[in-house]
Amino acid sequence: MGFSAKWVSLIKACLDSATSSVLINGSPTKEFKVERGLRQGDPLSPFLFILAMEGLNYLINEEVKGGRFKPMLVGRNKVALSHLFYADDVIFIGEWSQSNLEAIFNILNIFKEWSGLQINSAKSNLFGWGIPAARVANLASVSGCKVGSTPFVYLGVPVGDNMRSIKAWEPIINKFKSRLSKWKANLLSIGGRMTLVSSVLGSLSTYFLSIFRIPKQVDIILEGLRAKFFWGSDDLKRRMHWVKWDIILASKKKGGLGIGSLDALNQALLLKWKWRLVSNKDQVWVNIIESIFHIDPLSARPYSSGGVWKFICKSSNYLHDNDIIPSSSFKKVIGRGDSTAFWTDIWLGELSLAYQFPRLFALEMKKECCIMERLGGTGCWMWRRPLRGGIESVQFDRLCALLNNQSLGVDDDSWQWNLDGESDFIVKNVRHRIDDHKLPSLPLSTRWNKWIPKKINICIWRLLLNRLPVRSNLIEKDIPIRDLGCVLCDSNFETSLHVFSRCPVFNALWRDIKNWLLIDGPSDVSPLELLDWVDKLVVSPRWLGGLALPCFGASRAGQSSSPNVVTFLQASQTSSLGSHGHVTSTGASRFVLTGYTGAVHTTNNSSGHSPSASPRVHPSAGCGVSSSVQSSQSQQPINVGRRNESL
Repeated sequence: MGFSAKWVSLIKACLDSATSSVLINGSPTKEFKVERGLRQGDPLSPFLFILAMEGLNYLINEEVKGGRFKPMLVGRNKVALSHLFYADDVIFIGEWSQSNLEAIFNILNIFKEWSGLQINSAKSNLFGWGIPAARVANLASVSGCKVGSTPFVYLGVPVGDNMRSIKAWEPIINKFKSRLSKWKANLLSIGGRMTLVSSVLGSLSTYFLSIFRIPKQVDIILEGLRAKFFWGSDDLKRRMHWVKWDIILASKKKGGLGIGSLDALNQALLLKWKWRLVSNKDQVWVNIIESIFHIDPLSARPYSSGGVWKFICKSSNYLHDNDIIPSSSFKKVIGRGDSTAFWTDIWLGELSLAYQFPRLFALEMKKECCIMERLGGTGCWMWRRPLRGGIESVQFDRLCALLNNQSLGVDDDSWQWNLDGESDFIVKNVRHRIDDHKLPSLPLSTRWNKWIPKKINICIWRLLLNRLPVRSNLIEKDIPIRDLGCVLCDSNFETSLHVFSRCPVFNALWRDIKNWLLIDGPSDVSPLELLDWVDKLVVSPRWLGGLALPCFGASRAGQSSSPNVVTFLQASQTSSLGSHGHVTSTGASRFVLTGYTGAVHTTNNSSGHSPSASPRVHPSAGCGVSSSVQSSQSQQPINVGRRNESL
């Protein structure tokens, strides 16, 4: 391959100097030197393997040029396809004949002499499409290979299977179920389950979704598995789904949690193939697609044909026809103008010239002409008849006005992605746009603070939607409840508004936190009004995290009748908060806000501090604090309880 002797000796030294040992019953044997082969995990090995496979690629191409191996000719353009490489997987593709099979083994024998790599016939398969099974079995026995049948799996993807059936998607469904069985939903918070649902479960099926259009029934099954895990359900325990799954999938600006749907991910991944088709013209697979369908890829509607490309075109055309992803997103950047259609490609404005000037396009003699033919030095118009006045004259004047500022360059024509001001195709952004179109939208956007735990953000989100398991909501779900009173104060009917606004225990907790943080805030207001007030505070978002703790603490108390939880809130109510920022009480206990991630600084102002009427924080706010319970003069001991870690 033209490498110098010094370079070859350096590479050999890297391989020969290494030693290895073998584990037998857990104990390593004596080390020995490796004289040949590539070590798995060695960063140098992949590059050396590619160099070795380049030799095999050269041998195959020489056999094709010499006519000794006849490749398969694909489509109308007769694109030659002889082999496919991926790592150590090799597929030979050619005409069915005894001579072709002999040529393959001749190539492999020469390659073995050069590299020392030998084919494993026991792991090789021989396929024959449109060939009688007896002839395939006969050649397979001669070559020592196994007889292959469809469907089969290549690089993790099924080939020759009916991907519209649920059975073909069983590997993905089983992978979802097996992964969920390893996780214990009841050991994770709802924030942790949200992370796993959006990142891990959302990526398990990406490989399949990037090639095949997911059937509706499979999408329902997979989304159902994600929804069950999010709400903490499993095979033994079924929990209530308080919010519709479509709302949870929606983006935060639409009132959801931004998890995203698998269907939108599928459509975005398939649309990327169309983008690759127009932006990577030098790829072999692009030549094959164009040779098979022999049509403009951007206007391709091969619904009558089969195969993967049919569903890719059907999905992308659906996005274009419904203006979810406009066709103008595929924008042509003009260079020489020799590969761009003057009338039918989108290169001037948001629509093709044929659509903008239909009367002129109807009069054009050469409708497939390129830009160079109309704007080049010898460019001229070719009409079926002379233009007349009226609409024809008006359209021609408008067209000339558009073309006056256009000039040709020397570079090749290229495609540019043009969606929402972006120049690169990003699957994530396309997926969000599709979800925003198909998923429901709520009147209010989701409030989200990245400085506080996800479970608290989700708690506030459910509070504003009135989807917390308070007793009023449980009754609406036809769940029988004996006691309808508030679990905190036991004096009023338990609703979300009462627990987070009217309840005296919550108000006392909120009052003490305001005193501790040295702020002056509203009281006896709705949760939405309270959050609106928080948004108006001119402070760091990290500091605002502390204000979310009363909501989460009250929520946990409302969901549980455990005396430990209620005792914690009552301890907050009866404790006194001094101007020093310490919780004072008798005894040597410690009071720690373990869930607090705000920014508050204690002050040594012994004369006290009086908050002003306007919402503000102490001027020295800026660092996190854990407040310790100190002795007071005549206060009673406070049982803080053992559930303070729930924050």
